[in-house]
Amino acid sequence: MNKVKPLLIVLGWGTTIAGFAVGAIFQGLLIPQYEGGGDLQPEIIGRGPWGLVIFYIAIFAVSVIASLVMADFAKGLGGFFASYALAAGLTYFMIALPGYVGAFQFPDVLATLAVNWTFGAFFPLLLLVGFAATIVGSGLAEHLGY
Repeated sequence: MNKVKPLLIVLGWGTTIAGFAVGAIFQGLLIPQYEGGGDLQPEIIGRGPWGLVIFYIAIFAVSVIASLVMADFAKGLGGFFASYALAAGLTYFMIALPGYVGAFQFPDVLATLAVNWTFGAFFPLLLLVGFAATIVGSGLAEHLGY
């Protein structure tokens, strides 16, 4: 069971991060939408800052809990990077899926958008928040003696 536990944690961790990221992308929180034509400083149309704050707090909380449950600093860091890669792959796949199944007329455009949106969602802020949360969770696990 000890060999399967980190794998299951990474799978759940990555799936949860991907779910949050896809939800935030579909709600338009992680996609910059500009208004105005030709302005050097376009205003970003948003739904307020609370959607992004809640998104990053959720990523932080999931990463702290997952690394706390892993209870090992090295496994926690390795698990974070594995779950980060899994989440990015799942996010790309979910966005590009209509192009793969023929439900979208221009699958190449959708694949390009999926790469851009996934990269925009996962780098750099999500990487930094998840990494910091993993260090906090691993430190808590070692401090509490798990």
